[in-house]
Order: sequence, then structure tokens, then C-alpha cells
Amino acid sequence: MTGASYRALAVVRSLGRHGIPVRVVRSDEHAVASASRYAGPRRRWPVEGDDEARVAYLVGLAERDGLGGWVLIPTHDEEAALVARNHDALARRYVEACELLDPSIVMVQELIPGDGATQLSVAVLCADGEVLASLTARRVRQFPMDFGRASSHVETIDDPGLEGDVRRLIAATKFTGLVEAEFKRDERTGEHRLLDVNPRAWGWQSLCGRAGVDFPYLLWRMASGEPVPSVRAVAGVRWVRMTTDLLAVAGEVRAGRLSPRAYLRSLRRPLEFAVFAADDPLPSLVGPLATARLLGGRLAEGRPL
Repeated sequence: MTGASYRALAVVRSLGRHGIPVRVVRSDEHAVASASRYAGPRRRWPVEGDDEARVAYLVGLAERDGLGGWVLIPTHDEEAALVARNHDALARRYVEACELLDPSIVMVQELIPGDGATQLSVAVLCADGEVLASLTARRVRQFPMDFGRASSHVETIDDPGLEGDVRRLIAATKFTGLVEAEFKRDERTGEHRLLDVNPRAWGWQSLCGRAGVDFPYLLWRMASGEPVPSVRAVAGVRWVRMTTDLLAVAGEVRAGRLSPRAYLRSLRRPLEFAVFAADDPLPSLVGPLATARLLGGRLAEGRPL
């Protein structure tokens, strides 16, 4: 698996708890996934190099560590694109690699009013356009609240209409794999506007297992040729990433849009944390240190937080 952020940590824990060995290749500035008790030997992504060098690194790693036939799960957009562009070299089976859009292309989109609470997601595992497992969720909070870079508080919901839209999209594309489709509900018309489609692990991944749909494990079963049960998530399960949610909450309380009592109610069980887990506590200790180092580096370089 490539990536070591909190979204990667959810994948590591999902597979590790099922007794599936995991290798983490740190391809980002984070370290929480590498600190997990389930991570196995740690590896570091080459800092410099193009696609060819990184593909050669992954192939060499598989040969040295005896990882032939293992499932490769990217957890960031850049690595997902790398795997897609070089699928033939990495899988050694496909005739053609996937073709992606030039990342320099700029897309201009309509601004839809509303904060994170009007942003909805449907996550599915599918095979040739058939949905095998599904979950629908909404962003209760994000940071920043108006145009959040990432979710900070997410809750599973029941929305058959939105799920039906995604099932039709998946069937039309005949997609195979794990994907999360994000929408914005236009409160002026009630329509669901498609924001983007993420064919990779996403930030609130660990929520899914608590809600009854263990996507990383189901993906591993499918990739390994084992049967995958058809499952749907239960509604009312919550997920929180405390480091960013506290910042979002502070802004909402100052603006008078959220009371301390309402905030505490939003943390009622069932609740899953992005990083903390009783059976794997070390990442929750490493996480704040790594975050502080990351933010300090960005401030020193004059980069946005």
C-alpha cells in the first residue's frame, strides 16, 4: 500500500485485523499508518524520480520482499494515477494501461451554495458495474467549513435516491474496484450535483467498517478471487478526525452556528475515530508529533496550512 496518512491507517487496520499482512510505502509527509502495529516492515517512497523510477522501485520491492501477487492499494490521487498509467508494468497482465486526463487541464465549475452538511458521498465496491457493497454518508463538518479541504465529521445516512444515481453511474461505466462519488445537494432545486469520483481509499475510510462495510477487506477478498458478500451500511454511525474537527467546531461556535451542547451530541456513539484505536494506540501518539512537524515545515516555507 502506498501512503501513510490517516486514510491509509484505516486500510492498514482493516486488513491487519483480518490477519492479512500489510506493507506500507510512505509516499507522503505523514507517518501514522507506518506506526500501526499491523503495518509490517516500513518502506520509503523515492523522494526524487519520475514514473519509471517509482514503478521500478515498486517492482523491485515486490521481487526483494517476495510480494508477487499481493494487492496494491494506493491511498492518494497521485499514486492512483501512477498505478493507472503503469498498470501493465505493475500487474504484468493487462494489455493496455489506463489513459488519464492531462492533470494540467483546468476545470471551471458552478458554485453551489451550502457548507459541508450539503455534501454527500456514496462509497461502493463493484465488479464490472455491479455494486457488491455500498455506504451513503454526509459531511456534518469539514475544515474549513465553507470549502473544506477534507472531512472532519461524517455520518452514515440512508438515501436510496442518491444511491440509485450512483448505481446507474457505476453500471454505465462498468467500473471494477473501490470508488467514492461525492455530490453537493443544491438546496435551491433539491438536485444532487456530482463533484468528483475517487477510485481510491478516502479520508473517512475507517467509518465504513464500524458501519458494517469493511471496504479494504472486501476489496482484498475480491482481488484475491474470493467471494464477496453483498452488504449495505447502517445509518447513524459517526466518524471524527479530532485534529481538524476541533478547528471547525471553534469557528462554528464563534460564529454562533453551533453550541457546545450540540457539539457534544454530535460525538455520541456509535463513533469511530480517524486515528485512535484501542487495539492499535501508537499512531495516535505519533500523529500529533507528525502533524506539528508538517505544519511547522509548511509555515517555514510559506506554504498554506
